[in-house]
Amino acid sequence: MRNRLNISPKNILLLLAGGALAAAVLGSALLLAARLWPSFQARTAKREATAVMVKEAKALGLTYETVVAAPAQAMGKPALWCLRRSGADEALYKGQEKNRLRITNPAAMYNYSGSSHQACVDTVVTIQNITASEYLGARGLRLEVTFVDYY
Repeated sequence: MRNRLNISPKNILLLLAGGALAAAVLGSALLLAARLWPSFQARTAKREATAVMVKEAKALGLTYETVVAAPAQAMGKPALWCLRRSGADEALYKGQEKNRLRITNPAAMYNYSGSSHQACVDTVVTIQNITASEYLGARGLRLEVTFVDYY
């Protein structure tokens, strides 16, 4: 007994519907990839551009305490710090309330996925300035840094 290929309108319709569905899924995937590709390239280029700065920051090993102790030597230098956002233009070094920083370009410090208000995020910053203030006999220092990128 020979098996014969059953060609019926129902089978042809199912084959065409399956092909159309596969083409739609593949087309959607390609459109999504084409839309995401420029963002991926831009992020990769930014990471490559900051790689030298990250290497320098690791070599310098600047901490909040070393910058406060010798601010003149740290100005304009990069640092790799764990920061927690605490306001529109404010961040906390290692999440500690006593070590406040002012971010000079807060718009560039886009929201990090995850809970940035509960934990600090490794960031690359450039030390810009240190300001001292005094109120009722209490003296406070605040560093000003420029956000470069998340690490």
